Amino acid sequence: MKEATANSNLKQQFEKYFKGDPVIWFVVFTLAILSVLTVYSAAGTLAFKKHHGNTEYFLIKQLLFVGISLFVMWLAHLVDYRYYSKISRFALIISVPFLLFSFFFGSKINDASRWLTIPIINQTFQPSDLAKFALIANLAAMLAKHQGKIDDIKNALIPMLLWCGAICGLIALSNMSTAMMMFATCLLLMYIGRVPLKYLAMLMLIGRDYRKRTWKQYPKKFPTSPIFRFYLRYHHRRIRSDWWNRGSCPLPHAALSGNDNCGE
Repeated sequence: MKEATANSNLKQQFEKYFKGDPVIWFVVFTLAILSVLTVYSAAGTLAFKKHHGNTEYFLIKQLLFVGISLFVMWLAHLVDYRYYSKISRFALIISVPFLLFSFFFGSKINDASRWLTIPIINQTFQPSDLAKFALIANLAAMLAKHQGKIDDIKNALIPMLLWCGAICGLIALSNMSTAMMMFATCLLLMYIGRVPLKYLAMLMLIGRDYRKRTWKQYPKKFPTSPIFRFYLRYHHRRIRSDWWNRGSCPLPHAALSGNDNCGE
């Protein structure tokens, strides 16, 4: 009896301070604990070498970040979700110049220019994280707003696809795999938001057909297109490898020099 009462009081206290789905909170705390253990296991040797034998340096740093993140998350969950739907469009708009700035002038970490450095605290962050959060929140808001006319292609579906395509396209400039996963997440969210499956299937078929038509013309037309030449010019550092100078593939030379001859 006492044990049941204690469990009931614990549940009431949890529901008092942690609103929402308890499963989500459980997943969050589990991932937070796993991240601390992973960092301590993977970075212990590095911390010993770079911080004079202090193997707990990265552990303490990760605990600090996790603690701050959980506190901010707890504060954020107290705010009415409808407020986030109002500011999501603003966050989406300001993420566009951040993504462009990080692509052209961002800090390079592991040969990837996708980071911005915060001057005062000297910490880096990826603008794509802000863009992903803003896109998901704004897409959810648009889905909720157009539930009564969710099958309206012009007023409901096209604005969603334009935002998804624009943000995922900007993310792709620095990280193609993240952009593809993000677009797939948006499609899944639209499916959950009751967008007719036939529209999503039609969109995937159009993308598949465009890809097939494009890659059929790959040896001649595709590498010399302005968009692809622009992409390669700013990504040649990342994709420079042995095959670049092999002469067996016309892609780098044709795209950057403007001719179609392999090896020139």
